Amino acid sequence: MKAYLWAPSNNGRDLSDESKKRGIKRLEKMGYDIIIDPNIDEDYLQLGINKPSNIVKFFSSFIKSYEPAILIPFYGGLTSNLHLEMISNEVNNKEGKIVCGKSDLTSLLNSIYSKYELISIYGIDLSHISNPNLCETDLDIIKKALNKEEFEFNCPEVYNDGYWYIGKRDNHKHATWSYLNDIKREKGQISGYVVGGNLESLCTTIGTEFAMDFTDKLVVIESVPNVSPKRFLMNFKHLIMGSNLLAAKALLIGKFGQDSILNKKHILKNLLVNEFNITNIPILCNIDFSHTEPSFPFYIGGHLTIDIKFQKMKVSYK
Repeated sequence: MKAYLWAPSNNGRDLSDESKKRGIKRLEKMGYDIIIDPNIDEDYLQLGINKPSNIVKFFSSFIKSYEPAILIPFYGGLTSNLHLEMISNEVNNKEGKIVCGKSDLTSLLNSIYSKYELISIYGIDLSHISNPNLCETDLDIIKKALNKEEFEFNCPEVYNDGYWYIGKRDNHKHATWSYLNDIKREKGQISGYVVGGNLESLCTTIGTEFAMDFTDKLVVIESVPNVSPKRFLMNFKHLIMGSNLLAAKALLIGKFGQDSILNKKHILKNLLVNEFNITNIPILCNIDFSHTEPSFPFYIGGHLTIDIKFQKMKVSYK
């Protein structure tokens, strides 16, 4: 199977050559033939991005190929929503195709699921695959996700801010996955079809034809580890007012950095439950679909079961 590598947000210059080689080697070991966008390092108008028309052209070559294939970005950025309308017009052969990404790719991944029911993978990009700190279990989960297989993982004991490419990171004790409010499910389990991802990127689809219907979905809401609490609250309120977020089955809030006040459960509870008055649907916190590490993938449009009692998750493609 072929793995197409592209950079639909920032261009590919921010990932070191050593890291790129490590990630590509790991993908090749998993059995993938690599095709890299020839314009990956373009600096269009000195914006640090690739020219939008070139990005759409590469996506078209991926989606129109006559064999199963996966599309993996180098990392996120800020400009994925620039391409939604053009890419939308190219989705004419989704059979056997998997689109991956995280962070800013949230808008793209949720949009193609919302409009075309193309299930995608949140949490996998080349920067994640390249992480030198991944263990064999981590790599096995990535491999299973790319193969559309079911996989499980437990709540980690420690975590860090995820910025491995900057230098050595300090690990901190990981709090358990837990409820922010008092709405608990029988046997401590919540299961359902899951969507969402990065909060800021989700907000870019509000009011568009690509906006997600959150009805009866498990909705992941995460941000960068050091997000400004005021910015997080602004975007969270925007999503509530601009969508049917409160029709969700449950909200799954990602991990924040160790020094963030949003990492304190009582503060998050006061803000989301008491101030935003979210009292009729479960809110879970410390979930590892985030920018921190360890982080785990999930299928946008796939199925997820969270067992709070045993601190275990099961992720399924369908």
